Amino acid sequence: MHFNIGDKEIFMQSLNEYYNTDCSIDIMNISIDSRYISEKDIFVAIKGEKTNGHLYVDEAISDGASIILCEEK
Repeated sequence: MHFNIGDKEIFMQSLNEYYNTDCSIDIMNISIDSRYISEKDIFVAIKGEKTNGHLYVDEAISDGASIILCEEK
């Protein structure tokens, strides 16, 4: 799945409040599929029924992901 974030300012404000941070990175889209990650995207690594998204974190980073959200450390 690959989504356009919409109002990026509100999204980043919510993200900063939830994670208690002050991040001001320019972002474009959010995806749980590393094959669709490009520069300025957020990759959400989750464990699914078929595969574990955490296996693709390095790929998402090399494809330009600005933020990685994950369930595992």
